[in-house]
Amino acid sequence: MDLSGNLYVADTGNHTIRKISATGQVTTYAGSPGQVGSTDGLGVNARFNAPQGITVDRNGIVYVADTGNHTIRKITPNGAVTTIAGQAGKAGNTNGSANAALFDSPNRLTVDSEGNIYLYQNGLRKVSGGQVSTLQIPTQTVEIGGRTLTVSIHNCPAVDENGTLYFWSFSHSTLSPTYLGFIATMDKNGNVAAIPNLYDLSVGTAQNSIFNDPAGNIYGTFDHLHGASGSQSFAGIAISTIVAANGITFTTEDRYPTIPLGIAVDQTGQWYFTRASDSAIIRDSKAYAGRVLGARNGTGAEASFDHVRYMDIDSNGNVWVAEEFTKFAPNLSSPSQISSLWIRKISASGNVTSGFSILFFDFKNTVT
Repeated sequence: MDLSGNLYVADTGNHTIRKISATGQVTTYAGSPGQVGSTDGLGVNARFNAPQGITVDRNGIVYVADTGNHTIRKITPNGAVTTIAGQAGKAGNTNGSANAALFDSPNRLTVDSEGNIYLYQNGLRKVSGGQVSTLQIPTQTVEIGGRTLTVSIHNCPAVDENGTLYFWSFSHSTLSPTYLGFIATMDKNGNVAAIPNLYDLSVGTAQNSIFNDPAGNIYGTFDHLHGASGSQSFAGIAISTIVAANGITFTTEDRYPTIPLGIAVDQTGQWYFTRASDSAIIRDSKAYAGRVLGARNGTGAEASFDHVRYMDIDSNGNVWVAEEFTKFAPNLSSPSQISSLWIRKISASGNVTSGFSILFFDFKNTVT
């Protein structure tokens, strides 16, 4: 997403780059649907081959990992597409001059405020000033969770406004074979450190990721997070937190950890999620609607929810909730499960109303 609220999508199967404006208008930004190639040009005259990775800098320049072509492409705000690194149709791992370098099916990538591009392919690779290089991560140990661990890198980093790289590092100490995931940093001068209060025991689940927006804010996702606001553990579902002083921790008002469901963020940056213990809707760290299990409408704590499965927020600040109920109906000619999906609305003022419901009948495990 750029700083004006436009979202850019690597439409892999259509071999195009799409743009969704802040008002929801979808257009084809570059490439032509179904037309495969590696042609540079303006807008629809350009060609891509199954692009996957995409990032935008603060000037609105879009960078694309053109996966099927094994190249890195650049799209200026007027829609002009050029190939800035790699050779179309040639896979490899060669550094050097950008037009002679080789990549192998690049996907995720990121860009810093100076236009330097970073991606991970058999090491941390950098595209800068017409050259492609592999950056060396200094061999260094850090103290995390009471263990001495070696810093390494295994996927695409994120980069902040100062050019500092943030990346997941997985390692284990000599005292324990258990791997630990933690967020490490490397500044422009090659100095390596780690964020001591953000580490994750769920190595190998493939849920962990880290990324940045055009302004250089860093975001990360975790499965089982330890160390945030003390010693808390969130198990069983991927959660998100901002690596900053105003980071969101998913807890009850008395700071007891909770498992969040239906996470959403509104246009002002406020986080919403459903507390698993009582299905209350939480805004940031405080209860917004609901306090006990139930199906009652009302305002704030007067309302109640149960089995919330999904939430989303519209442009007016209304929160829409999908809520599932399942009951056993023994009095039917064939004892059955009756499931009801309720759509409920929480207005911007916190008033909860019911929209509509859909009934599902399960006759001897047959759903109609």
